[in-house]
Amino acid sequence: MKKSFMDSQPGLQNSSTYENRIPRQFWAEDDIPIEKLLLKGTASLSDVELLSILLGSGTPGENALDIAQKIMASCQNNLCEFWKLGISDLQKVKGIG
Repeated sequence: MKKSFMDSQPGLQNSSTYENRIPRQFWAEDDIPIEKLLLKGTASLSDVELLSILLGSGTPGENALDIAQKIMASCQNNLCEFWKLGISDLQKVKGIG
């Protein structure tokens, strides 16, 4: 398995600002949800990674994975709670139109 550059950089996944982050082009294949899906299948993906694939793209400053993390955090990372969210709840997250 390819070592993830992001794994060797503590704090980059959650608490960093956009300017400090590693550009996606330098991510290991295992860090890119769609690549991980193709390489390892759906069972290897987290709920956030699956949601980021559905979102497709992000916004300037935030990728789809960041947006998916915000959405799941808003419902305590619980898929049952996620399915209860309405359109207006989702639109409160920057990047969801």
